[in-house]
Amino acid sequence: MTGEFGSRPEDEALIREATEGIDDSVLSEGAADQYPLISGDEIVAADEYYPLKGMLQRMANDELTRGRLQAEGEVTRLPETHKEGWNLTIDTEGGQVTLWSCWTGDQLELSYAGSPISDNEIKELLDVEDAQPVAWDGQFMYGSNATVRQWGRFWGPKLPDGGRVWIETEDNGSAPTPRFINEQGIVERTDHLPNSVRTFPFSFFKDESPESPNASAEAIQEYSERFILLAAEIAFKLGKPKGVSTQFAFMVKTPEDLQREGYVTQQVKGNQGERQGWGSELIVGTYGNETVALESANSVTPWVNVRRLGVDESVTTPHQLAQRIIEEDLYF
Repeated sequence: MTGEFGSRPEDEALIREATEGIDDSVLSEGAADQYPLISGDEIVAADEYYPLKGMLQRMANDELTRGRLQAEGEVTRLPETHKEGWNLTIDTEGGQVTLWSCWTGDQLELSYAGSPISDNEIKELLDVEDAQPVAWDGQFMYGSNATVRQWGRFWGPKLPDGGRVWIETEDNGSAPTPRFINEQGIVERTDHLPNSVRTFPFSFFKDESPESPNASAEAIQEYSERFILLAAEIAFKLGKPKGVSTQFAFMVKTPEDLQREGYVTQQVKGNQGERQGWGSELIVGTYGNETVALESANSVTPWVNVRRLGVDESVTTPHQLAQRIIEEDLYF
């Protein structure tokens, strides 16, 4: 499972299954009605026949508990740098650039409007080389007896624990279409963008094929800042960057956090103090150059957090924009 948890069709069935049987009476104080926990009996039963469901339910209860405590003011979420688990949208005068970092840390995917950038630019900014076919025994490839395979267009150096990070550039139509906030403060979703640069999503290296893909989180995260720089470079090619929106994979703030922290908030959808979930509520808050939108979601992500920071005249180069993203946009 990849992307913002619950954002793709294949996740939805798991999410709904993991939140079946919620016991609304488990919590009885404060924001209990907004953040009902899944009962312990339900989780234990899931563990017996579907361990993944039990794992998701425990994750959900952790997020629901944190959401309730933040809503009640018992816990203050301090800003932190989010190394993974986000979706950036750079809005420019000539189109959009998106960069997705999987919540598990093991995938990066950049999508962008306009014309494809050159291979040389990708190689320079990501510090990769043209890939070559490598030894492969055909295992996991249905109907394949191939002895060699080329997993992508580019590759990084051999890794100490085996394999390489491989980079693909073909559009497979699966790139996320994250939420972003436009200049008017309205939450939208990006369109499907035609160009793609992404890490190969699976690990296949082994003793018999030591140069096949290594998609471990440790290996992929080495490329995170390089992908951010590549995204910034493409943004400047499209036109002047106007703003950067970041959709976080998990909840960062609740509506009550925004109010306590001095944001001017507006209830765009739903009723104040309620969280029915699944997009029924939308709250938008502004604070200076910052706009934050909270949309109610599921139990694993009680509030989807989307944050926009405008790009002012002081940001004049891709390196400055990339540094701004790392130091400010991902610090929340």
